[in-house]
Amino acid sequence: MIDKILLLPYYLALKLRNRRYSRPGRKFHHAEVPTLCVGNVTVGGTGKTPHVELVLRLLQQHPDWHGKQLAVLSRGYKRDSTGFQQVTAEGSAAMFGDEPVQIKKKFPGVVVAVDKKRERGCELLAHPEKLKSGRRARKCWNREFPAADYIILDDAFQYRRLKTHKSIVLVDYGRPVQQDMLLPLGRLRDLPERIFDADAIVVTKCPADLDETARAVFVRDLGLTDYLQAACEATNPRGRRQLVFFTTATIQF
Repeated sequence: MIDKILLLPYYLALKLRNRRYSRPGRKFHHAEVPTLCVGNVTVGGTGKTPHVELVLRLLQQHPDWHGKQLAVLSRGYKRDSTGFQQVTAEGSAAMFGDEPVQIKKKFPGVVVAVDKKRERGCELLAHPEKLKSGRRARKCWNREFPAADYIILDDAFQYRRLKTHKSIVLVDYGRPVQQDMLLPLGRLRDLPERIFDADAIVVTKCPADLDETARAVFVRDLGLTDYLQAACEATNPRGRRQLVFFTTATIQF
């Protein structure tokens, strides 16, 4: 509550932004191929990149996506390059950002790219031929890659102009969002109720011995009801069914 008083302009700006993007009839950009957003509402490490890697492994093992071309799109935080860039395993963190290079090294067959404008990044990943001419071609260093069949967006939950097909929001078990405060008093960079916009909530960094009772209590404290342990389903305050998963330090469901 104290953050809403001391940081009233920031709080109101977030409320207005959320209302603007949530109003009926709002038009969004949609990628031409299936997309999944992995993000959070806090700053700091909730485990986004490890969970992106987990999703990649699961998709590669799934019969529907085995053999398909997977791609990862990130902003490339603190990189020196600009525009759309395909990440190479030999590239530096200064060129592409730490996490994109790490993912590329672990998954050499996955196309990894960085672009601040996520709708443009998805368009180019789905249509790499558009990089063969024009201004985009001059700025992009590595233009040859296969078209993506599925795109995972790393840390794009606050990028509202692009509407992904599915979204996952991560919540740190040791610092639940309902007990946190907005920046700079806390670690929230978005309203805590934004977690209910996601299709699934993943509670990260859980104790290995977390029992069913503790899980149910945590889900209740998040504001969810009717939690079904077997189905990992709960009802959020908007009356919509939402998936809830718990992961340990080893990131295993």
